[in-house]
Amino acid sequence: MKLNPFQTLGGLLGTLVGAVTALSVSGFALQGGTGCQLDWLPTFGSLPPSATILALAPLDTGGGTELYVGGSFNDLHVPGGDDLVRWNGTSWSDVGGGLDGQVSALTAGDLGHGPVLFVAGNFTHAGGTPISGIAQWNGTSWSALGTNVSKHETMRIHDDGTGPALYVGGAFTSMGGVPANSVAKWNGTSWSALGNGLNSSVLAFTVFDDGSGPALVAGGGFTATGTTPLARVARWNGTSWSAIGTTLTSGSVYSLVSYDSGTGPKLYAAGTIDQRVRVWSGTNWVLVGNASFDAFVSELAVFDDGVQSSLVACGVFTSIGLLSIAKIAQWNGTQWSPLDSGVSGGNIEAMAPCDLGSGPRLFAGGSFTTAGSVAAHRFAAWDGATWTSPAVSGLSGVVQALEVFDDGAGEALYAGGQFATVDDVVANYIARWNGSTWSALSSGLNSPAESLCVHDDGSGPALYAGGNFAQAGGALVNHVARWNGNAWSSVGAGISGNVIELASFDDGSGAKLYAAAVPSFGGGVLAWNGTSWTSLGLAGGTIRALLGFDDGSGPKLYAAGSCTPPGSSTGEYVVRWNGTSWQVVGTMNLLVECLGVYDDGQGPGLYAGGEFLLVNGAPITRIAKWNGTTWSGLGSGLASITVRALTVYDDEQGPALHVGGYFLTAGGQPAAHIARWNGTSWSPLGGGLPFWSADLAVFDAGGCLGPALYAGGAFVDASSGDSYLARWGCTSATASSPCAAGPFCFGDGLDPAVTTPCPCGNFGAPGHGCASSVQPGGALLTAFGPLIPDHVVLTGSNMPASVACIYLQGDAHGDITFGDGVRCASGTLLRLRTRTNVGGASQFPDSTDTITLSQRGGVVPGSGAVRYYQTYYRNAASAFCPPETYNVTNGVRITW
Repeated sequence: MKLNPFQTLGGLLGTLVGAVTALSVSGFALQGGTGCQLDWLPTFGSLPPSATILALAPLDTGGGTELYVGGSFNDLHVPGGDDLVRWNGTSWSDVGGGLDGQVSALTAGDLGHGPVLFVAGNFTHAGGTPISGIAQWNGTSWSALGTNVSKHETMRIHDDGTGPALYVGGAFTSMGGVPANSVAKWNGTSWSALGNGLNSSVLAFTVFDDGSGPALVAGGGFTATGTTPLARVARWNGTSWSAIGTTLTSGSVYSLVSYDSGTGPKLYAAGTIDQRVRVWSGTNWVLVGNASFDAFVSELAVFDDGVQSSLVACGVFTSIGLLSIAKIAQWNGTQWSPLDSGVSGGNIEAMAPCDLGSGPRLFAGGSFTTAGSVAAHRFAAWDGATWTSPAVSGLSGVVQALEVFDDGAGEALYAGGQFATVDDVVANYIARWNGSTWSALSSGLNSPAESLCVHDDGSGPALYAGGNFAQAGGALVNHVARWNGNAWSSVGAGISGNVIELASFDDGSGAKLYAAAVPSFGGGVLAWNGTSWTSLGLAGGTIRALLGFDDGSGPKLYAAGSCTPPGSSTGEYVVRWNGTSWQVVGTMNLLVECLGVYDDGQGPGLYAGGEFLLVNGAPITRIAKWNGTTWSGLGSGLASITVRALTVYDDEQGPALHVGGYFLTAGGQPAAHIARWNGTSWSPLGGGLPFWSADLAVFDAGGCLGPALYAGGAFVDASSGDSYLARWGCTSATASSPCAAGPFCFGDGLDPAVTTPCPCGNFGAPGHGCASSVQPGGALLTAFGPLIPDHVVLTGSNMPASVACIYLQGDAHGDITFGDGVRCASGTLLRLRTRTNVGGASQFPDSTDTITLSQRGGVVPGSGAVRYYQTYYRNAASAFCPPETYNVTNGVRITW
């Protein structure tokens, strides 16, 4: 088939589809891949740490109402959305490139030149433009409000009779170079003071009509304007300040609103003023609902859900009078009531009513992680009956413990730690991942799980959790609990101290569950025989690791950590239990944190990791091997600070000991917080992890990639984009993988299933496509990322720079000459995406795509459907392998 060299790629594809559809597809056997390429696999996603939303404001600049969200965060949901983003009801977007500092207040309105958003905070640049303190956003660009703008806390647009203006309040003495005490006015061109101002901080504004016309009302901690007394609330009539009551003599007013409960609009105030909400009766401030909050109210808002209008209060309170109400409540004019079960995991810092097209909602932002029964990463919406929150991915805190357990529904990875939510699931410190989705274990725990262990005490295999918790699934459990796949239960009377480690071990007399706890009754190690706990002693310190190991003299329980073995002083030891007493087998100079077993080819050995630099007086750095008689080091060991986890993982290069902790080098070479020991040498795992890892586990999530190594810890934004939990394994299926899929269709003659040679002897490098005029090695297509959930990315490289290419999917296998190469993707062809290469490389999907590879290709992960992928590209040198001017990469076969 000869093609016009000026034919477009789209036209070329149309010609190809017609031709290929008429081909007879041969049914030869598919070949496996050429080996496992290891990397960190995008799997769990990331929640930004320490994110807090401090301000909300709706604005329509011409494209429909959007809710602007400001606070203290980096890329809360959007790249480039530092400290300010916007939500349109279905998706997030940045606001002009974001800001370089915290946003503390937002307000929207029109000063006569169209709707704008005013943003106040601790920033010096807005969208890269030098702007300090306060900035104006008109929907397309940023602008400043003069110079020398002082920090302030609250803003409001109001017309006092001289035209709409922006009013700002805080604790300043000048604004824009103009003397102004705590309150100032921006008319669109210049700043001015409001009379004598106020003598202390202004924290709140509202507009209220007491019958004499709408006026600006300010609240805060002030007590006077000039020499005129004012008690925390004052009214500005356009020329002067006047008091509103005299009884608010302590604390500060944080929020003011005008609310009509059916008897006419009234002014409401809240804050640290005796931890109550007050309403102005016209003569004095009256307690609302005759009930005291147990902590202060930080903000008030009025919300009409279409059925009724309510006054909503939020703060740090957990009760109102005798009612348990978690941090947010509503007043209907008669009584206070909760909004579902309120919020947890943090506080609400801002509220704003807004309709984004699906009906009125009260939006709340802050530091919370749950709203009602919904996982809500700092942001949620109340419709009058239920809470909702935009979908988020990732864990909300540190992962401390990992374990694989089959509860009858198949193996799953269990994670315990300091997280309250994962993805959209309220988990409360422990969760189950089945390879594609997270689920909670009933209502979880009331404190983090520090250790997980699978054990059968005679009533069937179960997952045991240990930590400093007292409740599991609402049941009292006393620091250790049993999960059978359906419900939590206690383990006898539990243990009186924090459980740091659990281990299941059979010394020949039957399997027992062993626990290390501090402090605990009777000593540091206890054994559960299915009916009762027995102390094995080892008091005087903290045991951090327990493990069964046979050093040649029969299976024995080993323990490591700080303890006082019989006949020894308190220190750092590795000890073993012979059934009646403890024996010291290793004395370390510093902390021992973990134990593991690995066979390096010379028989199984016990490995200990921690902070130590000496073992039995010999220099051994942070990790050591015990062969039953002597200790030895692993090369030069690990450089600062500690080893926290050990496990064995076979990455298709053979089983190796994988080590996690807080260190930056292994064996003298860079290895950030995780490393691999093959029995003779150390190697890193890609670029490692950005912060320490606490536990490791091996789990097969299904699909075609085989088992992977999972690392949990305190890291954020690993190279895979994951936080707190990351996955290391094969990036594409190989010959030994469950689906026997991977690269194929090589232009070098290495694939016996391909009978068509490169058309002019232009064989490429092994595993690549046929050579091109600029790349003698030929172009390469690889697939990276897990299949379930689908994060697969096709990457084409070694193509001519800056040329167009098309990523192609076929549903059958065949091989024909194709330009200067060989195409094996056949059957019904689908153009996935056209790309322009940069430096001879491109990807699909990339950062511009909102669709996955399987979605674009119309296949379902886990269905077993086989698809074939190749990328063809322009190669304009017609003199190379004449007369064609295009070529193709090797292929990638994926069994979905």
